[in-house]
Amino acid sequence: MPSSPEDRLRVAAVISALKAAGVRVKNWKNFLNGESTHAHGDRYKQERPCNIFAFGRDLALLPQCYLPELGGTVPRFLVDSCEFLSRHLHTEGLFRKTGSLSRIRALRVIEPQTWGCGMASQFCGWHAMGDGGGAN
Repeated sequence: MPSSPEDRLRVAAVISALKAAGVRVKNWKNFLNGESTHAHGDRYKQERPCNIFAFGRDLALLPQCYLPELGGTVPRFLVDSCEFLSRHLHTEGLFRKTGSLSRIRALRVIEPQTWGCGMASQFCGWHAMGDGGGAN
């Protein structure tokens, strides 16, 4: 939880930016006041603030994971995120973006030979272009 006035201002700025973007932030007043409504609140209160609040902090202060192939450490959240994405790399629709019907029709009209630079070989098929899952 934010302890210094600087941390409280930073949290308030992040919360207001999220609200301005239309993101609903639950229990933001409790977070600002240092209270926890999480089921494991005791665990969070025992941890240092940098372990639970990463925005605006140096990445070296976050929990690290040593990667021998890189010869150094990277933040643990980055390793966890990459592992998750790698496990679900071939799951269709994981990060699906709905395509515009007019754009799909326009792309279907264009002949793949006119795209140039081997762009046609990047697509698995028209279904990949239609649902935003292609390499475009």
